Amino acid sequence: MVYLQNQLVKKLLVKKFFVILGFCIPLAASAQHGWNKITYSQSMFFSAEVLVGKKPAKQGDEVGAFIDGECRMIAPVLVINGKSTISGAIYGDVNEELEEPEEVEFKLWREKNNTILKTKQRVEMKPGAVLHDYTLKFK
Repeated sequence: MVYLQNQLVKKLLVKKFFVILGFCIPLAASAQHGWNKITYSQSMFFSAEVLVGKKPAKQGDEVGAFIDGECRMIAPVLVINGKSTISGAIYGDVNEELEEPEEVEFKLWREKNNTILKTKQRVEMKPGAVLHDYTLKFK
């Protein structure tokens, strides 16, 4: 009799788990930045420390790189030894018709409160380049 009661309790707990999971997944999916990364045949590697004010960004935050409003990189923030960093490929092709190189702007999506922060910092798109040791400061 006790065995049957334990089995019934287990089944009920499993059902509750899946019901709760069914509510949580859509909520988590809706708390997103909505960026869709566009991939090109060429890219440059970019890595940086990420700060919000003077504090490190949080694990779970994401940085997006944009050229003319088009998302070219999405990089998750990784916190290693208290330092928030990102690294990834920023996609773009060489456009020799442009007189000036394309500028890359950055946005930070904060997972905790589902907000997007901007920075005035920019880098120049250089396919094949490796840009590292940057610090992105968001307000």
